[in-house]
Amino acid sequence: GGGVLTFGPSLTEVAGGKTCDVISVQALWEWDSGEGGKEAPIWKPYPKEAQWGLESSMCTADATCEIAVSKSQKYVVDLVGLRQHHSQNPFKTRRVRRRGTPLSEPMPAKVKDCKSGKWLDVSTTPSYWTLGVKDEGGKRHDLPLSSPVVKKISEWMNATIRS
Repeated sequence: GGGVLTFGPSLTEVAGGKTCDVISVQALWEWDSGEGGKEAPIWKPYPKEAQWGLESSMCTADATCEIAVSKSQKYVVDLVGLRQHHSQNPFKTRRVRRRGTPLSEPMPAKVKDCKSGKWLDVSTTPSYWTLGVKDEGGKRHDLPLSSPVVKKISEWMNATIRS
């Protein structure tokens, strides 16, 4: 269909002398072409070649996927935070979403850094996230400006941000 990634109909395949069923799945990767922020998103599907690359990278637990929308336009998609970054300007970002067949593991415990090839542990939560019994997945808490964590983040941002 229009913009839907389809991995064929259900088939029977012989693997190791055994017959097994191959299931059909559908997934659609989209990016927000709207104004961002609090504005309502305007979702547009990625081109077919990018769909395959994104889904393949997600299945291999890559942290990012580089896609070429055209010969002159390349983007890096953060598959953990679901954001699209411009290849030349990391401050230009857009929201990304994946629709369709649910993943067996929506957030893997580890993802692979494509540049270094190392596996990064994303299962631990920062010490400043307080989790309650009902709240195993975590909850956003704004840190007070007097927090030493805010001070460290501020120092790091001021030292590394482009002027």
